[in-house]
Amino acid sequence: MSFINKSQITSLFLAMLLFGAAHNAFAGTALKTNINGRPFRWGRTVVYNPEQGALKPGVIDQAESLQMVEEAFQTWARVPGIDLEIHRGDFLPDGGNTTAGNYREFYQSSKTADCYDGDPNTPCYSPIFFDHDGSILEDMIGECAQFTTMGFGGFYDLAQGDEDPEWLTIKRGYAVFSGACIAPAISKPGCPPCQTVLSVEEAKKLFVHEIGHFLGMGHTQVNPGSYEACGGMGACPEELKEDLPTMFPILMAGAEMTTLHADDVAQFQRLYAPEQDGTCTVKGTVFRPDGETPLRGAEVVARNTDTRLWSLDALSALSGAEAPRVTSGDNTQENCLENCGDYEITGLTPGKSYQICLQRILSKFQGSRHVGPFAQPFQGLDNTCLEEVIVTCGCPTGKDCPVYQGVDVVSRDEGLDHLLHQAAGHAQFGGDLLYRRRSLTGMEPLADAGHQAQSHEFTSALVHVLDELFLQVSGAILKGIRHLGSEQYHQPHD
Repeated sequence: MSFINKSQITSLFLAMLLFGAAHNAFAGTALKTNINGRPFRWGRTVVYNPEQGALKPGVIDQAESLQMVEEAFQTWARVPGIDLEIHRGDFLPDGGNTTAGNYREFYQSSKTADCYDGDPNTPCYSPIFFDHDGSILEDMIGECAQFTTMGFGGFYDLAQGDEDPEWLTIKRGYAVFSGACIAPAISKPGCPPCQTVLSVEEAKKLFVHEIGHFLGMGHTQVNPGSYEACGGMGACPEELKEDLPTMFPILMAGAEMTTLHADDVAQFQRLYAPEQDGTCTVKGTVFRPDGETPLRGAEVVARNTDTRLWSLDALSALSGAEAPRVTSGDNTQENCLENCGDYEITGLTPGKSYQICLQRILSKFQGSRHVGPFAQPFQGLDNTCLEEVIVTCGCPTGKDCPVYQGVDVVSRDEGLDHLLHQAAGHAQFGGDLLYRRRSLTGMEPLADAGHQAQSHEFTSALVHVLDELFLQVSGAILKGIRHLGSEQYHQPHD
């Protein structure tokens, strides 16, 4: 089999360091889909090729460097239901160390077609570079880049825009990890110092994140309020440390991002175990306020109604992320052929209830930090649980779990200032509560399964996290919650 060399590199995903305790990870949704909305993913076997050097000689030797890569791959391979065989292949024939002088022999996109030619004797490398002094990154990106960039990961593909499964199979990935800003950090005359110096443990977050990209995972948001709270405190406190998914676009100090969040698990299962029978699925369409026009680019989140799990068992989808596009290479919201507002959330736990909420992607998540296939996140909607839709995963035994179809959401584009003003005055409001922090106490159950919820007065503080706005409200009354059990929105699996 022969292929035309039309290799396309995915967007460059970098791990940038920010001032203070947070540092960006440019490395949810699939990392990339073809023009028909089909995600790219590896076949059953993944082979990677590490270089022969070490990440941080004298601190992280070659054996530990290889171990960090292996652990990152295994973190993803251990996801339930995944049938991936991940192997370390031959070392790169780099003469003992990959440097700025020889990395292009293994990295150039022109070599991607070799992986698709059908000849097992043609070398096909998926390189893992340990850039101990950052010189490879500097050659790739520009002078002094190693002091603001920790690495990146992704894959090459030969997308032709058709439905041939061969074209949608990833056969060549890559990842670059720099040791320049891992303690003790290096310096270089004429360059600024590292914006942040990482410990070995902090660097492991980067490994799991970028290997996620290597395997086809894109960014996800889910809990932007937790991120803003962590940022305001300089690091995530104990009660928030598990809220941020591994594939969140920013690596945050104090966050436990080496362990996969429920959203990471569900998204990875969608890529590699799409026939999961032990969890429920919710499907629907997000509409603009007119109730008729599909809205592309809104994040829909199913949140466990147990307040202790509101942020931990939270599963997301981006409306229209996998919609067919009119043209390839256009990452605007308008480039959509059909199903532009559709979303699908998988991974709901049997016997648990979830509230469906709608939120915008933070405006800072654009360019190489983007969430989904959009270069610019759509901002024209309010973060809201306006419909107060609650779905109970109606398969307590974990067998024959239903797919809830037609769970549609109508967005709002008006401001919430009036609502917040009313809430602050202890007025009743219809459930426009975005995040109920699990750390709050004294909150009564929302409702028994299958029954209308009664009005409950919450004496504890309700913390509203509205993108970058924090407002504390006391004595608010929540009423009118609508519950959808297994008898509603139920369609058998396709």
